[in-house]
Amino acid sequence: MSVLSIAIKKVNAYKKSRTSTLIFYQINKNQEFMNNADLKYKRINSFEELVAFSDGQGLTLKHLINKDCKNRFETGSYMVLAIKDNKWVSYGWVSTRGVFWIAEIDIVINADCYDTSILYDFVTRESCRGKGYYPTLLTWMANNCDSNNCIIYCYDYNYSSIMGVKKAGGKISTELRHSSNNVESYFKEYGFSVVGSKLKIFGLKYNKYNL
Repeated sequence: MSVLSIAIKKVNAYKKSRTSTLIFYQINKNQEFMNNADLKYKRINSFEELVAFSDGQGLTLKHLINKDCKNRFETGSYMVLAIKDNKWVSYGWVSTRGVFWIAEIDIVINADCYDTSILYDFVTRESCRGKGYYPTLLTWMANNCDSNNCIIYCYDYNYSSIMGVKKAGGKISTELRHSSNNVESYFKEYGFSVVGSKLKIFGLKYNKYNL
């Protein structure tokens, strides 16, 4: 990808972040677990663990072996996978400390809060969708995370994600856009502080937080 293409992509992402609406849901601990006897769960705490696990999964996880994912682990995130017949079917990320960038609305928050975890970037294998793996994974993660409650967010038009979150017991806590007046007050409720924006004019990022 050329430098110009990357710049255009960042500008478009910035424009979208200024107009997108995210729905935030709270998922409390001790949700009724959506049991699926066929699934096992694996928590991955480091980039090295991810590399080792991906070696046995063919090419299906190779897209995660990159600098971005390595940085996620280094800034306080871990990963959880739902596994069936020794193959992953769904995965998601959990942020429990450090700074965290909500790219969709370009907000950087200080997520160093041990009472609330942020769940993000869930993926279900295309051949495994529609089988309830996503909400099952969500309830397992909520019940087994290190915090008492979790928040998760998705676009208001992402109906499949919304349905999955609701099946996992998620309750709407707020809707936010980049320019929302209640951004800081919302995150303050969970013990997070808003640091600012990762992007500058024309979508160019700064590296203060190495995000």
